[in-house]
Amino acid sequence: MIEYLIKHSGLIIMFFEFIAALLGTLFFLKNKVSLFKSIALFLWFTLIIEILGKYTLYIDDLSFLKLLKDTVFERNFWLYNFYGIFQVFFHLLVFLSIVKAKNSLRTLKFLLALFTIATATILVINHEYYFVKYINDNFYAGSFTILVCVFVYFYEILNSDKILSFYKSFTFYYSVGLLVWWLVFPPLVIYYDYYTPYYPEFIKVKRIILLLVNIFMYSCFIFGFVWHKEQ
Repeated sequence: MIEYLIKHSGLIIMFFEFIAALLGTLFFLKNKVSLFKSIALFLWFTLIIEILGKYTLYIDDLSFLKLLKDTVFERNFWLYNFYGIFQVFFHLLVFLSIVKAKNSLRTLKFLLALFTIATATILVINHEYYFVKYINDNFYAGSFTILVCVFVYFYEILNSDKILSFYKSFTFYYSVGLLVWWLVFPPLVIYYDYYTPYYPEFIKVKRIILLLVNIFMYSCFIFGFVWHKEQ
């Protein structure tokens, strides 16, 4: 059973992404909540990135992909480095649209500026690695940014009337999903150098953890779409 999950972890994750994106689209069409539209589009985009990222598996078999051999696009690091930055900016902007308190808005706007500067600096310093490996510094900066966003949102809930009905809001489950993902996965990035055939057990553990944490996050999104009630 474990071996089956490990072998098909990518497909299982994409299945949950698809269900979350589909439900987000359906509930936007039903309720016309603009946030649902944004999240649904983001989830569809994420699914497309996941599918496109598989091109490296077929680069030796498909003639039009063979053109990428011995080029910077032979590996898909560039795609996921781009997506890693994009997703943080997206989530940050979502939280900016969610929070209402002036202090919360001020904090997140400062965070947006800080992350923009940090990302630009990291890319300039590590530009030669953009196509050859994951730029972990951007991931760490993104992790810090997302966690601050979530805690700012939770702090605002605790200090407002939203505390009485937070469990009816999609944004609460969205935040919980992000919180768990960005708390659990970053430690695995630290040990990315062990993600090689020389350490098969680490590869298995990483894939299982990645599978579980993605299932949890997308399940939170799915439940949030279904359970959401207008405030």
